[in-house]
Amino acid sequence: MSTPSRRGLLASLATAGSATLAGCSNPFGRTDCTVGDRLAGDWSQAGGGPAHTGRGTGPGPDSNRIAWRVGLGEERAVGSLAYADGTLYATGSRIADRERVGSLTALDAATGATEWSATPPGSPHGTPAVTDDRIILPSRPTDPDAGFLTAFDHAGEAVWREPFDTRLTAAPTVHDGTVYLGLWDGTVRAYDADDGTERWRVRFADEREEGSVYDTLAVADDRLFVGVASSREAGLYALSPDDGSVEWRALPNTQFTSGPTAASGRVAVASRFGQVTGVDTATGEVEWADGLVSSRTSPAAFGPDAAYLADDSVFAFDAETGDRRWRVDSRVRARSRPTVGDGAVFAPGPDGVVVLDPDDGDVRWRFREPVTTAAVLAGAVLFVGQPDGRVAALADC
Repeated sequence: MSTPSRRGLLASLATAGSATLAGCSNPFGRTDCTVGDRLAGDWSQAGGGPAHTGRGTGPGPDSNRIAWRVGLGEERAVGSLAYADGTLYATGSRIADRERVGSLTALDAATGATEWSATPPGSPHGTPAVTDDRIILPSRPTDPDAGFLTAFDHAGEAVWREPFDTRLTAAPTVHDGTVYLGLWDGTVRAYDADDGTERWRVRFADEREEGSVYDTLAVADDRLFVGVASSREAGLYALSPDDGSVEWRALPNTQFTSGPTAASGRVAVASRFGQVTGVDTATGEVEWADGLVSSRTSPAAFGPDAAYLADDSVFAFDAETGDRRWRVDSRVRARSRPTVGDGAVFAPGPDGVVVLDPDDGDVRWRFREPVTTAAVLAGAVLFVGQPDGRVAALADC
C-alpha cells in the first residue's frame, strides 16, 4: 500500500466527510437509569474479539428495561455496534441522492451522549474493530464492486485509508496490531493497524474466479482461520498470522455460509447445506458434524462447554462432541450470531431479542422491538441497534 501523509489524507477525505464533536445526542427515549457502574469488559469487534466467540463479560440484564435510547441523527438504520473502554461505537446508514452514505458515531456507553461522529467514504459495511489507538471501519460506495478500509483515531480523525477495487464482504479482524480482511477477489490481506501498511496478502482464486473469501476471519491458537468458497480451492484454511502461509486445509469443496469461530481448541463453521462442523484448530481434523435445517445458519457462539447457532431457531451443541443439546424456536427470526453471557444466551433478530437459559433453552425474557445488530454484551448491560436509527442500552436499574 502507498501510505498517504496524514495531512494529505485528511484533506482528501474532507469531501467525504469529517469528524465532528457534539455535546449530547438527541435524548429521546432516555430514562433516569444510570448504567456506568454496570459496564464491564470489551466487545471490540465482530463476535466480541478476534476469535469471534460471541462471548461477553458478565451476565447481561435480567429484564428488557431500556436504560437509555438515542438516535444517530439522520441515519435510518443502525448496522453494527462495538464497545471498548466505556465508549460504544455505532454505524448507521441511509440513502441520500441515490448514494449510500452513513456514519460512525462514538457514544458514551453510560449515558448515550455523543462523543463524536465521523463520515467515511460511502456507507459503513460491517462491524468496526477497535484497538488501543484506532477504530478500523469497512465501508463501500453505491458501487458494490468497490470498498474502503478507514482507520480513525479515538478523537474521530481519519488517519489512513485503503481503497479496494473489489467487493468488501466482511468485517475486519484485529489481533496484535494487525488487521486481517478477506475480499471478494479471493484475497486475504494483512495490514498494520496503526499506519495501514500492507504486511502480506495471499490469494485463493485466479483472475477468472472471484467470490471466494466472503466472511469475517478468526484468530486463535496462533492461527488465522479462513473459509474459502472458490470452486477449486474451497475449504477451511488455517494460515500463519505472520505471513499467510497455509498450515492446513479441511472440509474441501465446502461452501460456507458464515465465518469461522474458534474456542477451546476447536473452530466451528456452517455450510450452505445446513451443516455445522467442529474442527481441531491444531490439525484440521474434523471432530464432529451436525445437520441443521437451514442454509441461513449464523456463525457459532461459544460458552464454557457449548456452541450456539441460530437460523430462526436457536441451537445448542456440546462443544466437545457436537451432540445437540436443545433447539428452541426464537420467535424473533434470530439469524445473527447469539451472544453468550454468564448464565444467559441472547439471540437477536429482526423482531427483537430472545434470552434463553444456556442449559435447557428455556425462555427467560424477550425484547419485543425490531433489532438490526448483534447484541453487544458489556457486564450487566446489553446494547442493540434498531432500524429507526436508534441505539438502546438495556439494563436493570
